[in-house]
Amino acid sequence: MALGLSSVSVSPLSSFPTPLAILAQLGLSSAAVGLSPAYSLARPAALPLISTCVYVVLSGARAQMRPRWASLLGGTSFMFLLQYLDLGLVRQWNWHDRGPAPRNRKSKAKEEEEGKEYGEGNAEEHSIWVRFRWAWSSMFALRHVNTGYEARNTPTFSDSDPRYVPSKRAFLVKESLMTVLCYLLLDLMAQRPPSPNAPQLFDKALIPVFCRLGEVTLPQLRLRALSIIGFGVTFWALIRGYAALAGTLTVALGLNKPRDWRPPFGSLRLAYSVQNLWGKVWHQNLRSLLTGPAAKITYDVLRLPHESLLARISSVLISFMLSGVMHTCAGVAAGMSLKRLNVLHFFITQAFGVVMESLIQLAFSPIKGHENKEKEKIRSPSLIKRIVGYLWVVAFMTWSGPVWLYPQASMPAAPGTNSSFLPYSIVKAWKMGNIHAG
Repeated sequence: MALGLSSVSVSPLSSFPTPLAILAQLGLSSAAVGLSPAYSLARPAALPLISTCVYVVLSGARAQMRPRWASLLGGTSFMFLLQYLDLGLVRQWNWHDRGPAPRNRKSKAKEEEEGKEYGEGNAEEHSIWVRFRWAWSSMFALRHVNTGYEARNTPTFSDSDPRYVPSKRAFLVKESLMTVLCYLLLDLMAQRPPSPNAPQLFDKALIPVFCRLGEVTLPQLRLRALSIIGFGVTFWALIRGYAALAGTLTVALGLNKPRDWRPPFGSLRLAYSVQNLWGKVWHQNLRSLLTGPAAKITYDVLRLPHESLLARISSVLISFMLSGVMHTCAGVAAGMSLKRLNVLHFFITQAFGVVMESLIQLAFSPIKGHENKEKEKIRSPSLIKRIVGYLWVVAFMTWSGPVWLYPQASMPAAPGTNSSFLPYSIVKAWKMGNIHAG
């Protein structure tokens, strides 16, 4: 993989328009999922073509657009590859079941026989266009909200009343305001001038902590903490703003209902463990497409016993590794060298943090019956435990974050490079006098 990614700049495919490549990727994926039975050989046969589309995006995005946009497009392309692996090959979503193939499968021959029913019955209902459109929608439904396959810990509109759904008017007002707020927040953060001594502030020699405890200063710790907070706020605003904009447009046009656009992020109050931070507070858009392939490898390839501790560790580690590969692809698409990308290191560290918490809970929890364990999962920890948990999470992220952030922050941007996510800067226009109040 490293060889392919490091040589993308000389690929003859790099001149192909990357937006068309990602559209072709989505089209091929949707056709395979929507138009073929669960067991069809067309599904694995489509994988090389879909992977080629991803390669085209990674190889050409940086030359065709600003680095931030190239990064988003590269990460998104690999995300859709994982979505195809999960829907098309792992869980085998298909039109016949309008979802994943049942676990208690019939024989392959019987399943293929049922595939012939696609063309029977109501011709309009089973038309190629209807099936393709269903699969296209499924490719974008990362959390599968309000279905039997909904991603775990998908937030609700109200913590006190999970059944609450806002009215269309209330939804549009709130999400429109959120779109503007996130846009302005990203705009303000993009105005920060780059530090002239960034290579010294974010030197890779400052990443380790434990091997240089006597040298670590309070300003260094503060910079580490502020860096990870700034990074988190930036991507919170980006993801939250996109969800608000997309939700506002699709609900206003009548394409979706408010219930289809549940909040992307959970409550920060739950961030008293690393497991909660990633599994309940941060967005769950990637959960299904990461855990699906991870479970396939854990149980079908490694054949680890279900519900075993080893299986859980394996699933967590593989899920975070896949996330690391996806975020690495985002960096590669932006033109970063693999030698400077420590993203995989960061995500594997997060996996070990989750596993360590689980092992500690297992070691210190008394032997209890199943009912008591379930009650403890629902019951919120005491205030003291939560405060200790918050401090632990802050310390863990302050320690682990720089391995990803510092190599990127230490790299000065090329002169004239637009490093903003936004197509237009309202703040800059205001400063230059192009926008006047009143």
